[in-house]
Amino acid sequence: MVSVVGLKVSEDKVASQPRRTLAQLIGGIIFLIVVLILNVVFIRFLFNTMSEVDNIPIRKIQVEGDLKILSKSDIEAYYSKNPKNYNIVTVDLAQVKEYMETLPWINAVYLKKRHPDILMIYVVEHEPLTLYNNGVLTTQWHIIYPDITKCKKNLVQLMGPVYIAKDPGKQQQIDEEIARAVFDRYRIFSSVLSGSNFIIKKLELTDNYIWELELTNGVLLKLGRDMDSIDAIIRDDDVLAGRLKLFVESFPYIESKDLIEYIDLRYDNGMAVKYKNIEKQDDSKQ
Repeated sequence: MVSVVGLKVSEDKVASQPRRTLAQLIGGIIFLIVVLILNVVFIRFLFNTMSEVDNIPIRKIQVEGDLKILSKSDIEAYYSKNPKNYNIVTVDLAQVKEYMETLPWINAVYLKKRHPDILMIYVVEHEPLTLYNNGVLTTQWHIIYPDITKCKKNLVQLMGPVYIAKDPGKQQQIDEEIARAVFDRYRIFSSVLSGSNFIIKKLELTDNYIWELELTNGVLLKLGRDMDSIDAIIRDDDVLAGRLKLFVESFPYIESKDLIEYIDLRYDNGMAVKYKNIEKQDDSKQ
């Protein structure tokens, strides 16, 4: 009897609640759709407003990094040459990074936004080792072609043969392999000369695989070659290093040093000196 009364009360409560008409249901749905549309329009309007370059532009470039070659003004000026305009909201950091790394002295760039209107650019420069042909050899064995006048270091000039490859990527790889081999030989020769007053100004591996070395005192040394192919550049260091040692030991005994055009060390038991600016230019064996 108790359960029947409870059921009746529950039915009366349901009956007392107002029933929604079909018109009210449709009205509610329409209202919800209108609210959603207004939200989308507002968000789109807000995004377009913020995306306008003139509304929230990048007003300041903050350059950081251990700069030894480039200045902050160099980097800011290069950034300003970018043909695309940016604002702090929609700037594509990947695109800016790619663009900034086309500046030859820059090795890597890291970017960060700092609101409301600052773009932070952290720069890692290439570290030069030597000049190589018409470029610069870096500590990472890359050849770059920057503005040399920006570098204040006194770099030795290295030169090597150029081999033309159909694939540009392969061409770069070959050039850098040869450059590294020439630099390795430069270090060996510098070690031989370290106990003397001679300093290397230029080292060249010619197209005929002949090593020629120019000193800062103007003396040119023809050291010859110790290989038959480019793959064997570092095959045997004793031959050329021994010839260079012979030059160091013999140079004090050479006459008319100011008139030397070059010294040919391609002999088993000595060397030949060619003089310049004299009537009789005979090679004299030492």
